This record gives sequence, C-alpha cells and structure tokens, in this order.
Amino acid sequence: GLHTTEAIASQRIADCICAVGAYGNGGDCKQCPLNSTTTGVKSAGASACECEAGLYMSSSFGRCIPCPSGSTTSGSGKTNVAACLCQRGDYMPLGSAGCVECPEGMKCPSGSNEANAEFSTAVSPSEDQKFLELAPRYWASVDHPMTVFLCKMEEWCPGGPPGTCSRNRNPQSVGCAKCLPGMYPGSNGGCHHCVGGEAPVLIVVFILVSVAAMGLIAFVVNRNILLQQTATTTCIIIVGLTVAGIQTMGVFSNLSVRWVEPLKGIFNALALVTLDLKILKVDCVVGSDDMWSFVLRQMIAPGCAVIIAVMILLKKLLRDPSTQYSVETCNTIGTIFQILFVSIVTSALTPFICYKNPGNSGYSMVTSPSVICFVDNKHESMVLVGIFTSILVVFPFLSLVGHATLRHTNFINDDARADEHLRKFRFLFFRYHPSCYCFGLLTLTRGLLLCLVPAVAREAPSVQVVAMGCVLLIFLLVQFYLKPWRSVPANMADGIIAGLMLLMLLCAAMSTNFGDADVVIGILGAVLFVLMLALVLGLVGYGIQWRFGKRPFYHNFICHHKADAAAQARFLQIMLIQRTRRTVFIDSDNLTNLDELFDIIRCRVGRVIVYLTSETLKRPWCAGEITVTFCTHKRLTAIRTPSFSAPTSDLLQPDKVAQYLAVGTNLAEYGITTGAISAALQWITSKEVAMIALWDVEVGRSRFRRIVDELEMTMPQQSLRPSKTMMSVPSMRASKVKKGVLLLSSLAGHDEATAAAGILAQKIWAGVSEFVAAGICMLVDMQEHLEGRALRMAVVRSHGVVVMLSSGSLQSKEQLQVISYAMGLETLTVIPVTMPCFRFPTDDFYIKELPALFEKDEADLVGGRVHRLFKRIAVSFATQSSNSVLNAQAAEVLGRIPRSASGTVNALTKDLDDVDDDDACVSRSVTGGESPKQGHLDDPGRQVEGGSEEDFRDVDDDDDVGASGSVTGGEGAQEGQVEEPARQVEGSGEDTEFAELDENDDYLPFNLDTSMGERILDGGATQTSGGRAWPLECS
Repeated sequence: GLHTTEAIASQRIADCICAVGAYGNGGDCKQCPLNSTTTGVKSAGASACECEAGLYMSSSFGRCIPCPSGSTTSGSGKTNVAACLCQRGDYMPLGSAGCVECPEGMKCPSGSNEANAEFSTAVSPSEDQKFLELAPRYWASVDHPMTVFLCKMEEWCPGGPPGTCSRNRNPQSVGCAKCLPGMYPGSNGGCHHCVGGEAPVLIVVFILVSVAAMGLIAFVVNRNILLQQTATTTCIIIVGLTVAGIQTMGVFSNLSVRWVEPLKGIFNALALVTLDLKILKVDCVVGSDDMWSFVLRQMIAPGCAVIIAVMILLKKLLRDPSTQYSVETCNTIGTIFQILFVSIVTSALTPFICYKNPGNSGYSMVTSPSVICFVDNKHESMVLVGIFTSILVVFPFLSLVGHATLRHTNFINDDARADEHLRKFRFLFFRYHPSCYCFGLLTLTRGLLLCLVPAVAREAPSVQVVAMGCVLLIFLLVQFYLKPWRSVPANMADGIIAGLMLLMLLCAAMSTNFGDADVVIGILGAVLFVLMLALVLGLVGYGIQWRFGKRPFYHNFICHHKADAAAQARFLQIMLIQRTRRTVFIDSDNLTNLDELFDIIRCRVGRVIVYLTSETLKRPWCAGEITVTFCTHKRLTAIRTPSFSAPTSDLLQPDKVAQYLAVGTNLAEYGITTGAISAALQWITSKEVAMIALWDVEVGRSRFRRIVDELEMTMPQQSLRPSKTMMSVPSMRASKVKKGVLLLSSLAGHDEATAAAGILAQKIWAGVSEFVAAGICMLVDMQEHLEGRALRMAVVRSHGVVVMLSSGSLQSKEQLQVISYAMGLETLTVIPVTMPCFRFPTDDFYIKELPALFEKDEADLVGGRVHRLFKRIAVSFATQSSNSVLNAQAAEVLGRIPRSASGTVNALTKDLDDVDDDDACVSRSVTGGESPKQGHLDDPGRQVEGGSEEDFRDVDDDDDVGASGSVTGGEGAQEGQVEEPARQVEGSGEDTEFAELDENDDYLPFNLDTSMGERILDGGATQTSGGRAWPLECS
C-alpha cells in the first residue's frame, strides 16, 4: 500500500504515514503519478514525487515523460528534457527527437549535444554543457564546429575542441594545412621559422644546379652514339628508370590510402622530384598562398624548355656553328620531358586530385588541403591553369611522340631524312631495340594512366589501388614479353622496379581501412575472378583449336645443315613450290624454338626431305628432326650430296651416338633419347630410305632440276597442282650466250654458289626483264665452260656482270677472268655479291695465289682489277637468312643494275674502218660521214694501257658470241653509234639468235612468295611484267 509506519509493531492509527511512492497527510495518502516516486516516506505533497531515471517531469502534462530515443538522465527527479543526456558515442542534434550516432571525425562523450555549441571551446563544461570533440586528424572551425574536414596528416590535427591545430599551424586554415605566417612546412609535417635569407639562397642554388644538370643532359644525349659504350648507356637507362619510379611513388602519395612510416616520410622527402617546391621553403618568399605555389609549379616544364633552347642557341653561336639547332633542341627537351613526364602530368592534374571530407564538407585538394574543390574561387583558377598547362605542354608532347612513333618506319625508309629523324627523336627510340621502337610511347601511356587514377577514382580508395595495380601489372607483362631495352640489366631493372611498386601498393592496401567499401571490393574481386576464368577458358580453347583446328600444312619439310647447304635448301624450296604449287618449310626458318619445330613435323608435315651434307647428321636439331620423323612414321626422302659420308654403324650405337653428335642442344630436354636417335640415324643410312644423289653429269642449275624431277616422281599425284600456263623444263643446259644479257657469274662445281646465284636470279628476274630484253644468263649453266676469247666476248657484249663470290671464287681462274674482263671495261657495270662463306683477299692472294694461276704480266693485270673491284661496296647475300632479308638484298642488287645499255659495244673498236669484213664480232654498214669515234676498252685484248687489239678481230663466224649491228652516218646519226641487234634501229635481221624465243626456250618458274615485280594470274601461274615466265637466256 500507500501507508506505512515509522516504528515496528506500532498500535496506533496516528502512527501511519505515506509510504515511498505516495504523498499526503497521515491516513490520506495518494499514489504518485505514473513512472514517478518519492525519495522517502512521509511525503506531504505532490511536489515530492520525482520522475525515475530516464524520464523527466513535464510541467505541461504533469507527469513523467520518457527521454528521447537513445538518451537517459543521470538520475531521478529531472524536471525538463534538457536533463536527458545521450550515451557515449551518440549526440543530440538540434531539433532532434533522439540521439544519433556520432558523426565521422568526431568523438561524442556522454551528454554531447549540438545545442551546446556555445560551450564548444569551454575548458571544463558542466554536465549539461558538453559538446562534441574532434578526433585526431580532423579539424573544424569555431564558427562551424559541425563542419568537419579531414586533415592530410595526423600530425597537423591533434583533435579536441574545434579550431585546434598542432603547434605553429594556422588554426584558421582549413585542415590546419598552412603554417603560421613567417614559417614554412617541414618534411615531417611540422612548421619551422624562416631564417634570414636562407630560402632565397636555397632557391638560387636549386636553379643553378638544375641549369647545370640540363647542360649535362644536353651534352650526354647529343653525343655521338658511336662513342657511347653500352655500359654507359645501360647506366643512363637505369638512372632514368629510377627517376621514373620515384615519380610514380609521388603519384602513390596522392592516393586516398594510409601510408605508414617510413613510407610516409620517404614520400615527403621526395617531394622535389615530383615538382613540389615547398621543400625549397618557397613559403618564406611568396607566402603560403596556394595559388602562387601552384603557378610556379606549372612554370617548371616550360622554363626548362626555354633554358635548353637558349643553351643550345649559345652553343651554336659561340662554340660550334655546325650544331643542328632543331635536332639537338628537340632531343634534349624530349629527354627532359620524358624523364619528368609523370611529374608534369601529375602537376597539371593537381586541381582534379581531391579527397573526400566527412559528411557534406565536400572535397579538399590533396596537395593544398586548405582549398575546397569545386567550391572555392581559388580552385576554379587553379583548374584553368592546369588545363592551360595540359594544352601548352602535355598534349603537344604526347602528340609529337605519337606522330614520331607512327611515322617512324616511313622516316627510316626515307634515306634523305632517316638520320635527322633518328637524331631528333633519339630520346624516344635509341634506348630500345629497333623492333620495339614504339615502347617509348607505351611508357608515356603507362605514366599518363597512373596519373589519371587518383583524379578519376577519387571517391573510392579501393578502386584506386586495384586500378593502379592493374596498370602496373599489364605493362609489366608487356615489358617482360617484349624485353624492349637494349641491355639485359635495363630490362631486369624495369621489371624489378615495377614489381616493387606492386608490393608497395599491397602494403598500402593492408594498412588502409576502406570503411564501407566492402561492396566495391567485392565487385572488383568478382570482376577479377571472372576475367581470370575467361582467360583460362580462352587459353584452353586456344589450345584445343591449336591441336585440332586448321593450321598451315607443309607438304614438304627440308632438313639441312645451314652452314653447308642454306642456299641449296632455299633454292630447292623455290623450285619445289613452283613445280608442285605446294608449301615447303625449311627448318632454318625456325631454329629458335625446337619444340615448335618438332611439333610441325609431328602434326603438319607430309614428307620430310633430308639434305645430306658432311655435317647434317651431326647437327643436334637435324638428328632431332630425323628422330621425330622416324618415331612418327612420316615419309622421308634423303638427298645425298658428294660431301656426305655415311657414319659407320658402330658410331651410331646408343652408347656412342651422343659423342657422334656435335656439341649443342641437348635433345634429352625435348624427350628424345639416345636410343631413339641411334635407331633413327641407322634407319636413314639404310636401304629402307629413298635416296636421291646429285647428278655429276649435270651442270649448274640442272643438278637441282634433276633432284626436283625425282622428288616429283615420288610424290602422290593428288599432291601436285601444276598450273595450266606453266611450261615444262626439259633441261637447264645452255650452249650459247645471247647478246645484251645480264651475266651472272658464280663458282663452277660449287653447288652452294650455284644455288645462291639461282636464288638471286629468280628474285631479280621480274625487275630485270623490264629493262634488259635479253634477260639473265648464269655462266654455270653452260654445257661447256667459256674460255679465252669466247668468255671475253660474252662479258664485253653483256648488259652488266653480277659476280657471286663464294669460298673458292678467288681460286677459280674462270671467275677471276670474268672479273678481269669486266673491270677492264670502263662503261660496264660490275656488281660484287658476297656469300657468307666468302673471305676477302689478303696479301698472300696477290703474291702467291695469282702467279700460280696466270703468267706474271696477266697476273699483275688481273690482280689490279680484282683490287679495284673490292674498292666497291659489295652486296651481302646472306643465304642463311630469311626470305625477307634475301628479298631486301636482291632489291639492292637490282637497284645497281643500269636501266640503259652500258655502251660497251661502242668500245669494241677504235676505228671501224680497221675491222675486216670477216670479223664476227661486229657486222655493220657504214654510210657517209667520218669514221666513228674511238672507244674505250680496258681489257687484256684491247687495253687503254696499250694492249693488243687483235684478240677481238679473229673471232670466227661460228663463235657462240657472234653479233651483228649497224652504223649509220649522216645527219641525225651519232658518230660511232653501233646498234645492238636486240635493239636495232636499222638492222639487217641476220642475227636470228636475238629474235623472239622459240618453243625450245628453257624456263625456270618463280617462287610465288618472293619474286620481286611478279604478278599472280587467276589460274595460279606466275607472270612477269613482260608476260612470260622466267626464260633461260643462255640458249
């Protein structure tokens, strides 16, 4: 009840008093209102009733009302709502009906109330005066204590009441971002007093050092490349990679992630490399105005360009007038811009790199936290300056680099501008392998993407980390694949630096609380997983397609030893392709990847042709190819050359075959055992394998023709696809040399030289036929070797001479005579072509070898002419190289052949009146006028030096090199003009051997893939510009 007594066992009613929770006089007690009670007994009035904890007495309603949601009172008896206090971690907003969670960046002690803003800076506020406090690394102004900003560094903002900053930092600057006047920011986040003229001196020293560095760079990058050692180049590249890596670390500092010591201190110390001038104490000179600091930062790149331009101009005016001003200026400025590209782009994008503040406080610039992005007028001005810098510096530089890269191949092919182009853009191309000339543009693209990440994904730190990691990883894979740098250490350094950057990003991710970014991280993880799964499935599908899909199939595979038979195998490939219209693969085209080579034999070859020379079976790759052929039961045909000698069966035993093979590739690494090699080599030397031998009765290219004939007979008929317009070739023998042909001389009896000459003739025939009507004649195709006067007349009457020089050429009397006769004619074009096996003559050649071949006088004459020949630049014909290389070298030979007649026929005589009617060298009719002018013939038979002329006058009518011509006098006729029958103006037509080719003309077809100037007919045949296939012009 409502009553009680003060004493125990009281017997009188007068002793009754009101109990706790009731009030009244004596026996008339009333219950306190709901949720209220009294503090004791014997309460006389209703005012003694107090509300319980968590409630307060409303004067309006006269009863206890619960405190707003989330709040409570510190005890009972509270009479107004102000006594309701929020719990720790919550606060009471203005006009709110309950407590809410403490905002980001603030701490809310028990009783925090936004209505107590006037007491925000009170030292010891009472219980009902408490206001929210700021957490460390957050700042709010006194005027707007609920607008919280995130400080860039925790050292700047210790937290506590609004307006609190660290020592020496300006509490009026947003985020405590500025130092007090007369102070400058240090690298550790503190502020230091400006001392005297220290700052101006430091700035001047920096400028002088920078100018000196630019001068050194200008000197180094414009030095003659030939004087620069590879080690020096490598050191320069690694230094440049290090600087670029440091600038990338500067980009990392702009990410919205938490960097811990010592990384944070390292980033601050490297501020100068990223063009942040605050480390030079510029605040002591221009004050702490963010706009001025930003403008000075943008002026660095254009200022460097101006200084370099002035330096090189002074060099040209005062020191070296031969300086190519535009070339050196472009190269030097390009080098510096490429080194500082990341910093230049980051500087221009600075106004767009912002981080988010708590709540609705907007964004602050990362480099200038006191500037509110997209709100302050100062930020708008900085955006305009950044855009101007991009238009003035970044975009033009990227456009120039892109244009130079896209036009690089065209500039290289332009002989007139190639040197200037390479020197002007040396900064872009020289450090990379020629095949990777575009990597400079890729490097700049990587830098641009890294700089854009913090500007584009400013609200999602997790996205920033993943995006930057993807950029680094993708370009790291590209770098590992291309290996673009000119040295191995440079490639290693580039890969290691990129890998370390990825690890640094991982450290940042582990130390950062991404807050409510779980959803974003989950999405990114799912996307990466899907990409990984798609990549795996794609690679599996590619493998299946590679195994079962349609791939190039080769009907013939030629296995040979490149050093002994590179030209022979290539020439055989050309003839087989033309004859059968089927594909032929040569193993030397892919000796870098034996796995792929062996797989071609396993899966994509119909027949293997082994060209056996002295070293073929000793070569590991050849032995491997033969073994794979043997194990996979492929068809095999062997071609035996005179140099091949079959090894004894004892040498091919499993325990000895390893010693038989030359030192080189270990075939065991490819799953090929010595037992399999032994069985395969014994098989190929047995009678089980079809063997074709080179015919000693044939000469020149006919030897290879016979091989093709026999190979064709062993092919299945369904493998042949002859062209309807292709003519048969009964023989490649020749008996006579036509007048006006292009002679091609090679060492007789040397199959490699014959094949090389055949390849060259095949590749230049289409182009030669456009201006040499008589075509090409290979002297090795003659049934009988020309000697003496016949050989001399063949040379004299030719359009020009191409000399194929091989090992043994300088020991061949016939080739030396061809050289001597040709070099004796001043107007005749002689083109030396060297094979890889050729060695230029030494003194012993002139002193010992020539006298052994010729009489003394003739030896002296031949030696002098050989010496004159090698003063000319020879064309290298690399028979061991790919078709594209051979095409380029053949094109060089074609370019040296004169487009008009050499005029050598005019040099045959000094005076046509002295020539007898019986001479077969020239038949003519002379009408009117004086005798022709004296010609020039520097030849053993007719020397300018005084040699005999009679050797040219006793050639019989039956000579194979007979010619006819006509000389016309009178007006309109040039004096001494001798017309060749093939180009007669007024000829008699007697020389029928120069008429149209008859049906017995020999033909050698083209290589459909490589012949220059050819056209492919609809029916699959090959046609030259003259409308015929390649005829043999030695008829």
